[in-house]
Amino acid sequence: YGLAVMNKHVVPEEEFPYISTCGTYPPQSCIFGQLLNFGALMVGSITVTRYRFLEEQGDRSWVNKISLAAGLISALGASLVGNFQMLNEINTHLVGAVLAFGVGTLYFWIQTALAPIVRPSSCYVGQYSCCMVTMAMPPIILQMVVLLTFNFMGHKSEAAIFEWILAMVIFALFATFSFDFHEIRSSGLSVKLREPPARARMSLRETPNVSVITLSH
Repeated sequence: YGLAVMNKHVVPEEEFPYISTCGTYPPQSCIFGQLLNFGALMVGSITVTRYRFLEEQGDRSWVNKISLAAGLISALGASLVGNFQMLNEINTHLVGAVLAFGVGTLYFWIQTALAPIVRPSSCYVGQYSCCMVTMAMPPIILQMVVLLTFNFMGHKSEAAIFEWILAMVIFALFATFSFDFHEIRSSGLSVKLREPPARARMSLRETPNVSVITLSH
């Protein structure tokens, strides 16, 4: 936003810009794309970590799997928004925005439903996190409705303001996971090798000793 204003690519006094408008022209478009790609990677990592965290809490339900899929789709949407700017490919850009905001909202609705499953060592932390997610959901829905309404009515500045607020609320919701992630003591990628076929295992065990004969002249 600061670069867009400084380079006079947006004029807030005339019309407050959408987030994507600020990242349309270079050099801010380069930074915009890089940040959203990094953000998509972070969202994907947080989503997978949250999924495994709930699994460790005993939730292996299909709802948790749908939540994982929704979070990863939302991350993909953020990447599409960053890589396909408005001036280059508007349709793909809008699809990415719907995935990032729309499916991202669905993700947090599911997380709100799954929140009672979380049982960290400090029950107050779990209750606080659940309360934060629950209270933040109505504003997200309201902001999406107002954003779309204002946009169709031609009130672009008002719609842009609500888009910025919506993005900040989603960031804040991801931050609430830190309370639960604080309970994680270790995390890593495990690799398991396939067992060799039975015949191969037998041949390895039963390999005969080989005598080496040296011929001298």
